[in-house]
Amino acid sequence: FMSNEPPPFKRNQFGGQLGGPILQNKLFFFSSYEGLRQRQQLDLNSLVLSDSQRAAITDPVILRLVPLIPLANFVDSSGNPRFVGSASASVNTNQWTIDLAYNLGSKDRLHGYYNIFRTSNVEPSRNGNTIPGFGNTSRLTRQVLTLNETHIFGPTLVNELRLGFNRFNSTTNPNAQQNPTEFGIRIGIDQNIGLPQISVAGGLNFGGPSINPSGRADTTVVISDSLSYQREKHSLKMGGEFRQFFNNNFRQGTGSFNFPTVAAFIAGNANSFSVTLGNQSSSITENAFGFFVQDNFRWRRNLTFELGLRYDWNITPTERFDRFVDYVPTINSLVR
Repeated sequence: FMSNEPPPFKRNQFGGQLGGPILQNKLFFFSSYEGLRQRQQLDLNSLVLSDSQRAAITDPVILRLVPLIPLANFVDSSGNPRFVGSASASVNTNQWTIDLAYNLGSKDRLHGYYNIFRTSNVEPSRNGNTIPGFGNTSRLTRQVLTLNETHIFGPTLVNELRLGFNRFNSTTNPNAQQNPTEFGIRIGIDQNIGLPQISVAGGLNFGGPSINPSGRADTTVVISDSLSYQREKHSLKMGGEFRQFFNNNFRQGTGSFNFPTVAAFIAGNANSFSVTLGNQSSSITENAFGFFVQDNFRWRRNLTFELGLRYDWNITPTERFDRFVDYVPTINSLVR
């Protein structure tokens, strides 16, 4: 039975906010929360095996893989057995913020802000998967923190000090985290990270995704200071910034098999295979400096000149374990 109705889709978004004084005329806060819950069924239409094709299998590895493939519930116009159905694709998101303002005195004001965003997304057909139970799940966290202190030296001189932090962290894992050796697949991987991604010409794709598990984390820390000075027709501003960026990545591919026909798959005869063994990781650091001076000169009532100079130094990135690779023309080779 095939329905012409679209697959179910449900989305709920909700939240709230609260703010007010904590200490009268001194400390104030504002906070918020927002949530998202999304439930969706994605259509799947995949080539599968007929009962007679299943009965013809003798290869021990394929015999262990076949139970993962759903039974045919439809035959297309060319007589090919197919599975037509759906798979769940859910999204769960939460976001919180807090904003604080504190008057330290008549000449100092402190301001802080923090935001955290977390989401989990299930993609059942990621990287071409065509049957239920596969695809991947991504979990992501973003954070932002800022601190700002403003000091008034006098009516013409103000200093502003800023500290900043932001972080992005995500991991993506196969939904089916089997150990390939338990299926008789000996490719140098003996962990529960997922099967190799298996593609059969005609529209059957399961296992993997071959590009997962993987993840990355980006962290940036910034400190900056600026001084503003007003004098007659001049509005002068100067300051500097130091920024430090950290990037960490990892990936453990599950590998991939390709079969040119269903008959080749039944016999266990792949026409290509690829895998990169081990954890392909990196740990990169990059620092940067910046300095500037700027003058807004109001020469006449209807004419202002903006004059400025800025210098930035983006320092060469480094890798924690010296894993950068460079091409050296004189020896026609890559050198670590």
